[in-house]
Amino acid sequence: MAMRSLSLLLLLMLAASVSISAAHADDEAALLAFKVAAISSGYDNPLASWNGSAGGYCSWEGVRCRGRHRRVVALTLPSHGLNGVLSPAIGNLSSLRTLNLSFNGFSGEIPATIGRLHRLHTLDLGPQQLLWQLEGTIPSSLGDISGIQYLALAFNNLSRELQANMLHGVIPIDIGSRFPRMRTLNLLGNRFTGPIPDSFSNLTTLQVLDLAENRMSGYVPRTLGRLRALQHLLLYKNKLEAGDRVGWEFITSLSNCSQLQFLSLSRNAALTGQLPNSIGNLSKTLQILRFENTGISVSIPSSIGNLVGLQFLGASNNSISGVIPGSIGKLENLVQIGLFNTHLSGPIPPSIGNLSKLILLDAHHAKLEGPIPASLGKLGNLVDLDLSWNHLNGWVPIEIFNLTLLSSFLDLSYNALSGSIPSQVGSLRNLNNMVLSGNRLSGEIPDSIGECTVLQQLQLDNNLFKASIPQSLWDIKGLNTLNLSMNKLSGTIPDGIVSVKNLQQLYLAHNNLSGPIPAVLENMTSLSELDLSFNNLQGEVPKEGIFRNMTKFSITGNSELCGGIPQLHLDQCKNTVKKNRTRRLKYLAVALAYGEGSSVSTLGDVYSLGILLLEMFTGRSPTDDMFRGPLDLHKFAEDAYPDRIWEIVDSTIWLHADTYDNTTRSKTENCLVPIIALGISCSKKQPKERTLIESAAAEMHAIRDSYLIFVRSVAASE
Repeated sequence: MAMRSLSLLLLLMLAASVSISAAHADDEAALLAFKVAAISSGYDNPLASWNGSAGGYCSWEGVRCRGRHRRVVALTLPSHGLNGVLSPAIGNLSSLRTLNLSFNGFSGEIPATIGRLHRLHTLDLGPQQLLWQLEGTIPSSLGDISGIQYLALAFNNLSRELQANMLHGVIPIDIGSRFPRMRTLNLLGNRFTGPIPDSFSNLTTLQVLDLAENRMSGYVPRTLGRLRALQHLLLYKNKLEAGDRVGWEFITSLSNCSQLQFLSLSRNAALTGQLPNSIGNLSKTLQILRFENTGISVSIPSSIGNLVGLQFLGASNNSISGVIPGSIGKLENLVQIGLFNTHLSGPIPPSIGNLSKLILLDAHHAKLEGPIPASLGKLGNLVDLDLSWNHLNGWVPIEIFNLTLLSSFLDLSYNALSGSIPSQVGSLRNLNNMVLSGNRLSGEIPDSIGECTVLQQLQLDNNLFKASIPQSLWDIKGLNTLNLSMNKLSGTIPDGIVSVKNLQQLYLAHNNLSGPIPAVLENMTSLSELDLSFNNLQGEVPKEGIFRNMTKFSITGNSELCGGIPQLHLDQCKNTVKKNRTRRLKYLAVALAYGEGSSVSTLGDVYSLGILLLEMFTGRSPTDDMFRGPLDLHKFAEDAYPDRIWEIVDSTIWLHADTYDNTTRSKTENCLVPIIALGISCSKKQPKERTLIESAAAEMHAIRDSYLIFVRSVAASE
């Protein structure tokens, strides 16, 4: 009897040994098959270490074994440059618990054998590189892995809807019972369609639900409020809908998700109407709330002030209107606010000054009014402040210039701000970009601006600055863009500019600058765009450096200049330049030639071209005393076009003005009307409404021959 028991024990031990050996062989064979399939021919082998090493397959990179039998429990190879297909042999790793092949370049379909991995709890197959991507259907066998907790198939090309056996066709109503332990479901960046199923509410342990960047449609189910453990709900860039009380009920239901931290509804154009007041009942742990690029058109509820844990508020690119609620000042943990490209109006609430942790405040292209509150000066951590393209007025508070951590942008351009720049501007020693264009700022540019030594871009154009260009500007050695155009600056262009070695764009047009063009500009090899047009510059135009290519610089409207390259058509410097009709028409030839090549810029330079044409043919300067309040040179011409052109055109450019025969008048009008029209079109206030430089050039070319005939006829008669 004892011998029988011993024999049976030995037999069982032998069977176990054979079973273990077979399991080892299965795991090793599966890994080697995976290796062969995962690497396309002609590419380097990132799994070269997978060989007959002394430690066996358990020592291979990315492979982890566990237990007495040394079975493979994890295959973790993210970002390894794998670019083949997934081998069906992967299903033979029957003890596998973790499979992470994200950030590679796998292509083809997910093998159905993956459903054999009954112990799997983490599956991450995304994202894959855009050149390859997994595609087709997700195998129905995946539904057999009931213990899965983390499923990530982000950014692939999986195009089918979820179906009865999980991710294929129609999502079953019992999906929650199939995956009772699911904590993360990440289907970001695929092409799933159809509604979000109510059955998601059965995934009671779910913490992350990411359906972003798909084609999901319909209402967001209010049953999502049952997901009490939910922390991240990402639904952006779909086709989800809401517009009435029923459509927005999901917001009310989400107030039950007491751990919610991240809610993104952005880029769902059919989310319309008004955010419900119940948004203020969301979890106080909510850190990120985003609803940019939706159809929301009514005001931000004041209840938003209850979300005291909020760190990021994104409401940009909407038709959202009304005022910024004063309750926003209660959100003392806010780090970023995005309110740009909206219809928000009214004043900036002073309570924003309470947001001491704020790093970014961006509200450009809205309809905000009134003064900039001095309380913004309390935002000591602010790095980026953009309030451009609003209707703000009054002085820029001195307190703004005490925000010493401002480093990215200070952009207050295209408002109605007035007053001077205070000397405290020199405190902005960390600032890279200062843009104050398009206001009514006046006085002198303070010398202290030279203390902003890390500035790369300084734009003060379209203001009322006077006096000379401060020498201290040349202390800003890293400056690459300087725009002082459309002011009342006088004096000469300082030679010290040569010390700014990295300067690429220099715009000084439409000022009262005099004296010669500094010869040192020839030596500034980094300079690629130069606009000195419409000043009172005199003397010889340099011929080297940037001045060798007339498509890169503009000097039009400086009647006392001479010499330069032949293409400028300027007189030799020994001749006196006569201010007559021939000279004015020659300037037009210069402008036409200027449009033939690449322009100094796209929208900015076409604006200068428009003002150039209007100034040349009306004889008016944008800085004339008559242009105050709403009347400027553009509106002056626009009001007269086309019926009263003869009332505004400078009579010194009329050909045969002393004869009034119909033929002469008709020919002259045929030249002047399209020129004024082009000037109006190019000088519109909104850059996006301006004629493109290519179109402007084509229009000028179309009328060029007619003008050249006039030039020759006038030259012959004088």
